[in-house]
Amino acid sequence: MKKIALFLAILTGSLLITACDLFEKKPCKNKDCGPADMGGCIDGECDCVRGISIGADGKCTLFDRDEFVGSYDKTRCSITIELNGQTSTLFEPQMSITAGDGKDGIDINIPNAQVQCSGSVDKGKITIDDTVGSFQYSGNGQIVTPGTKKITLTKKDQSNSLTYTYTILFN
Repeated sequence: MKKIALFLAILTGSLLITACDLFEKKPCKNKDCGPADMGGCIDGECDCVRGISIGADGKCTLFDRDEFVGSYDKTRCSITIELNGQTSTLFEPQMSITAGDGKDGIDINIPNAQVQCSGSVDKGKITIDDTVGSFQYSGNGQIVTPGTKKITLTKKDQSNSLTYTYTILFN
């Protein structure tokens, strides 16, 4: 009799556990969030890694930096420079932003202002913190309105203590 009662208890427990598993919600079971190195599923929602956003396909496939990468000339870019309280506009501005290191990296090059630095992009925002030779670069950028972007960049020349501030509007 004790063996039958033990058997029934084990059988009942097994059925309850199985029934609970059948009704347990697994929101990520069939959720496709794209390549595993770009993000994953948490509580049924795609959670993308830094520098990646959800694309039109609903997956983590959109590189945030792609919104900024490109070549910009005087028809698509304006650059003002401030030095010692004096502001001037760069004549014939040219700028290129290319994909840099990692999934979120960018490289910024403004040849006629001798600016060459790196930064990162995440969720539509640029962060710049770089040292190249004697120059310390810092700044940020973002999408101001659809199609218009802005970067504020500071370049400190550590060899002579000069600080340049660049305001860049581009589309």
